[in-house]
Amino acid sequence: MTLTLADLRRHAVARSLFTPTTLKRAIAKLGFVQADPIRAPARAQDLTLRHRVMGWFATAVMAAAVAAMLVSG
Repeated sequence: MTLTLADLRRHAVARSLFTPTTLKRAIAKLGFVQADPIRAPARAQDLTLRHRVMGWFATAVMAAAVAAMLVSG
């Protein structure tokens, strides 16, 4: 079987973009998210999570969300 560029693109999109969900489920599906303190052009976690986590609106909520996720298991 020969894979085309279109096949590879569909595979990559299907495995990296998904319907927005909770932070806990998004991280579970992604495996990890790099938390980046440098803000140019935006923090890495914001770029990654804003389309994947319902209600993700700012880095300011990240610490509280991650802490709550870790505490709740």
